[in-house]
Amino acid sequence: MLAFFALVYITFGKLLQSKGIGNFQIDQHSLKAVSHIGSSEFERLVARLLESLGYKKVYVNGGPGDRGADIFCYDARGLKVVVQCKRYGTIRKVGSDEMQKFLGCITDFHASYGIFVTTSGFTSQATDYAKRHNIVLIDGRQLSAFLINLRRNKGRQLL
Repeated sequence: MLAFFALVYITFGKLLQSKGIGNFQIDQHSLKAVSHIGSSEFERLVARLLESLGYKKVYVNGGPGDRGADIFCYDARGLKVVVQCKRYGTIRKVGSDEMQKFLGCITDFHASYGIFVTTSGFTSQATDYAKRHNIVLIDGRQLSAFLINLRRNKGRQLL
C-alpha cells in the first residue's frame, strides 16, 4: 500500500513537470487575485485546475455541510479523490490539526487519497502528517504556478 501512494506522489510530481510546473517563478499577482474572490469561486477555480491536470468527473461539493470535501474527482487510474481548498493569507499556514480532520473526510467518503490546496503554506508537522497518510499538498507557490500555466495554455482570464 505504501508503494502505491509513493507512486501517486511520483506520478503527481511528473505531472507537474510535464505541465511545465517543476521550476517556476512565484506570481504574487495571481495569489492576490485569488485572495479577493470568495470561497465558492476559489473552489471552482481549483476544480478547473484539476480538470486541466487530467482529473475526471470533477464535482464541486463545497459550501455549508460539505463535511470537509470541497471537490470530488477521479484521477487517470479511476481512483476517487477528495479535495480540500483553504484560502488563507500568506502568514497563516495549514497545520496538522487540519490534516487530521481532512484524513477523516477522506476516510468518510471512501476516497483513495486526498489533495489539500491552500493559498498559503503548510507547517512541517502538517507536511509530515500528509506524507504518512497519502495526502497530496498544493501550496501557494504551486497554486500560483498552476494559475500561470493554465492562463498561458487557455489564453483567457481565469479570475
